[in-house]
Amino acid sequence: MKHLNFILYSLVLSLIGHACLAQNKTTQINPAVKESLDSIALEDQRYRLPQDVSDATLDSLAQVYHQPPGKIFDYLMAKQMVLDSMNLVYVEGILKKYGYPGKTLVGKPTNEAAFYVIQHSSKIKEYLPLLKKQVRQTSWQCL
Repeated sequence: MKHLNFILYSLVLSLIGHACLAQNKTTQINPAVKESLDSIALEDQRYRLPQDVSDATLDSLAQVYHQPPGKIFDYLMAKQMVLDSMNLVYVEGILKKYGYPGKTLVGKPTNEAAFYVIQHSSKIKEYLPLLKKQVRQTSWQCL
């Protein structure tokens, strides 16, 4: 079941983030929201490690953060969870005020930041209908 959910979430992200959207109306990008989401996109990845991280990198990180090498991953993920919680609060505020922050509000690739924050939260199932609605309401036009 988790594998199916991952595939579904990946499909939604792919549709939102990589398809070409038609610009049916003139909407000016909101620079303040864009800047904030760009910062959040960076924070969303701050302590996440790639799956193929080397032992040498883990040892270096353990030294930087004064942690035992065997505990560095858990330590960094704990720090990331704090950031994820703060990011979610901000993204939820944007969702309430503007709806899903798509390309017309924040441009590309900033439009993917809200999805990543939601994806990394425990509320992804809660927001999945909103993501699906965004996909349905968008007029698609690939160049």
